[in-house]
Amino acid sequence: MNGVVGAVFDVNIVPHTLEVTTLGELGPGSKVNLEVDQIARYVERLLAYREA
Repeated sequence: MNGVVGAVFDVNIVPHTLEVTTLGELGPGSKVNLEVDQIARYVERLLAYREA
């Protein structure tokens, strides 16, 4: 389930995407390029948490 808790977020990855990309090799702290359209609401929550 997608979600945000503090400065941490979870995402769902389609099994095919996991198989044909390097996402399975990533770990905590890995840098990735994320499409803003898909995570805009989570960024808003992260920013709100940071301001609090």
